[in-house]
Amino acid sequence: QANSNGERKARDGAMLTYGVNVGLPIGNGILTTEDEDQAWYRARLSEGDKGGGAAKACLDLIALKKRLRHGVGA
Repeated sequence: QANSNGERKARDGAMLTYGVNVGLPIGNGILTTEDEDQAWYRARLSEGDKGGGAAKACLDLIALKKRLRHGVGA
């Protein structure tokens, strides 16, 4: 199986390590779909906006890093 649990854990661990080493937040928002129609369907707000949630999480991490760099209340 191409996306085995062990491969996912290894990939996620490597991404985490890289992010820590370079000081950047890295979001893992891979959306697996059967076709473009399904991708657009899952991107709808009514369906949870799957990719948008991953992007928002990454932006939240960037904002947190800025706040920590300049003081939590900044």
